[in-house]
Amino acid sequence: MNKTIIPPPIVSLLLIALLAGSNGCMTCAVLDGAKAETHKDDNGRMIVDQKSHPAYYALLPLSVPADVVTLPIQAVYFGIMLHAMSEPNGIGDQIVGAILAKAVTQPLDLDVSVTAFRRAKKRWPKDYAELATFVKESDGKLKPISYDHVDFTNMPDGSLQIHASGPGMTNSVTMDVSYVDKK
Repeated sequence: MNKTIIPPPIVSLLLIALLAGSNGCMTCAVLDGAKAETHKDDNGRMIVDQKSHPAYYALLPLSVPADVVTLPIQAVYFGIMLHAMSEPNGIGDQIVGAILAKAVTQPLDLDVSVTAFRRAKKRWPKDYAELATFVKESDGKLKPISYDHVDFTNMPDGSLQIHASGPGMTNSVTMDVSYVDKK
């Protein structure tokens, strides 16, 4: 079943916004280099982080045309990306799917499994092996946890601190006992 994760109109709007924000990058760099950067210290005194370089303004007659010339190249690039992102099972689906799996699905699966364990056993799991066994015995109600290593630390306030790591990711979360014990 071919199904796009992000609807093409949303992808189009996101890429147009990206394109609009990315044009003029050379001109912006020239202007940023010309301006001084300052901040106030704790006593309210102005501190200069970067001195101004007014001579950079002389580069504007070069940077503006360069931005104008590269705009069609950027448009073609973003057009190709728009097409790739809107194709079912294309690169857009692959990128979004990978991000969602790492950043949302795996932490959520762990959270759901720990919460189910707490509610069923009236305590936190002792270790990752005990949680994995509980998940396996759930007859498919809970998803297998796909981390290489998970550490549990019982905190004095009754909460559970979880540190989980796997290829390319590390998650750390504290499970609040009062929230988990709510029905």
